[in-house]
Parts: sequence; C-alpha cells; structure tokens
Amino acid sequence: GDNAIGITLEGGRFTTIRYDSLYLEWCGIRHAMHYGMPQLLLQLEVTYNDGTSAMICSDESWKITNKGPIRTANEFDGETYDANKELGEWTKTGYDDSNWLPVELVEAPKGELVAQPNPNIMVQDKIRPVAIFKKDNAWIVDMGQNMVGVLDIKMRNQKAGDTITMRFAETLTSDSLIYIDNLRSAEATDHYIMSGNEAQWHPMFTYHGFRYVEVNGLRDKPTVDDFEGLVFYDAMPTTGSFETSDEIINAVYHNAYWGIRGNYRSMPTDCPQRDERMGWTGDRTTGCYGESYIFGNHELYSKWLSDLEDSQWPSGSISDVAPAYWRRYTDNMTWPGAFITAADMVYTRFGDSEPIRQHYAAMKRWIVHMKE
Repeated sequence: GDNAIGITLEGGRFTTIRYDSLYLEWCGIRHAMHYGMPQLLLQLEVTYNDGTSAMICSDESWKITNKGPIRTANEFDGETYDANKELGEWTKTGYDDSNWLPVELVEAPKGELVAQPNPNIMVQDKIRPVAIFKKDNAWIVDMGQNMVGVLDIKMRNQKAGDTITMRFAETLTSDSLIYIDNLRSAEATDHYIMSGNEAQWHPMFTYHGFRYVEVNGLRDKPTVDDFEGLVFYDAMPTTGSFETSDEIINAVYHNAYWGIRGNYRSMPTDCPQRDERMGWTGDRTTGCYGESYIFGNHELYSKWLSDLEDSQWPSGSISDVAPAYWRRYTDNMTWPGAFITAADMVYTRFGDSEPIRQHYAAMKRWIVHMKE
C-alpha cells in the first residue's frame, strides 16, 4: 500500500547552546559551539516479503514547513506549543502539502558520521503529584520528588486561545513561591496555547529538572490526576539496590539514585535544571565507579569515552567538557583523567576491555602530553 514519512526537526545542541556569558568567563571558556540550522539526512532501506529491496533517501523532492505547532523549543528554556497551528494528518498519505516549501539542499556536516552505540533516552518511570495548592493566581504542583523529564498535563473547560504556562523549579521560597535563582538564565518554562476546550499534552524537545511546577492559565481547579511526571534518561537497567536500618543513610542513597539517573543524557551531565547540563569530566573521574553499582551504565560510558577522544587535540590535550560544546582545555590531571578511570571502570565492573584497546593510543598521547 501507500506509505508516508513525516519528520519533525528541532535543533538541539547542533543548533545552539544557551549560556550565561559571565559564568563561561568565570570558567575560562571562550565560546560555546554552534553548528548551524537543523538538517536532515535520511536513508530508509526496505526489504519486501519477496526478497526485493528499495532505498528511500531524503532529496530535493521533499518538502518542509515552519508553520507547525511547535513554535519554540530549547533544552534550557522549554517548549511553546500552539495547538491552533496543528497541521492535521501530515504524516499520512494523501496530505495536501501544496503550500509547503521545497527543501534547501545543504552541505553535510563536517566530520565522520557514525551510529549511536548506546540506547536512546526513554521514559523509564512515571510519577504522580503528591499535592496541589494555590498561590496567588497560580497552582503549585508538588511532584513529591526532584525528577528529570517532562510534565504531562490534562486541561479541561478552557477556551480557544488560552495559554497555559508551566514554570519548573526544584524548591520553593519561604513564602511558597517557586525558587528559580539557581537556574541562572534558563527559563525552564513550557507554554501550551489552546485550540479548544480540552487537551492533553507534554513537550517533545525539552526536559526539566524539577519537583515543583507553577501552572498559570487554568480555568478550573486541577487534581493530581491531571498531571503525570515522565521520568526519562538513557535506557539501562537498574542493577543495584541498597537499604539499611538507618533512615538518613537510606535517604542519601535514594537521593543519589534519582540524581545519577537524572544526569544520564547520552553523556553523564553535571546538572539537569540550569543553563549548563554539560559532560564535565571531573564529576565522573571517580563517580562513575559508584554509579556502576546501581545502574548498568556500561554502554553509556563506553560511548562517552569516544566523546572524550573526539575532544582531544592533536597535541594530546583533552577538554574538561565532553562532548566539547564548551571549549575548556586547562591541562589538569584530575578532570581529563576520567578518560583513564572511566575506561578502567568499564573493564573492572563489566569485564569489557575493548574501550581500552580502542582508545589506548589516545590515552597514551594524553599521558605523554601531560608529562611533557
């Protein structure tokens, strides 16, 4: 039968990284990386039941539009969705795309194209709020747990054109307002513009680190059943558990469990909420060992070792941040030392020596560079 392919593009880290320039200056970072506008390279290989095959590739026959409902999307700032601009059944055959534009053929990104070796980020857990209370003209939703992901929301008895605004925070002020000073320049805010009187929605191209959500624009009092927290991180098993007779020690472990998995984003990041979320090497030089007692993070760290080598200069110097979205080469032993210790962790904890063999020459080049 007839088939169709529809793809939604968002720039992600390829397009831009928002940052606080004063913070970067304090870190000794001269610039953040930007590679251009979103681009698509698609190759679909089809094998039919009779054994014949076909290949479908993105080319000049494709069409594009920027009139869809996702108006803005940014990892740090959040997502704005206007339901009045939904495109109908645009992913199905027979759709009228006569008012769409032809694509622009562009030069492929530089570098070597390789497959992602580790599993994708996926929803790994779901939680419901433990409380909702009104503060001024807004509703404060308490998830009962600092989590990383997105909020799925049900909206009822609204009017077309209403804007529902959700601001995310990890804690509250003493007078029960959301505390956002620690977010620095990150807006951490989602917007949904109604096209009818009810809807259910969660964003596609952002995530937040939060326990509390300030929700503005609801006409009715919400209930806990109107919200669900979708917790996502790299698909991997939870392999360890820990419990003692001491509630404080158990709480420390509980916080570590949520904090570690909240920072697995195809790289181990330093934080999930503010305008940073980078793969700082020093955070994992020894931390990776402890994490491996809780999670089957073998594939994540094997992939991250390739990010570390990709950040290496010909001289042997390795960035303090990998992938090197921020250029920070300080030639200290502690931070880039994760190149050695993470490989050792993968070997000693999972019995995999292949990353050591794969990256041995680069490791040696770094050691020689530091010695000289």
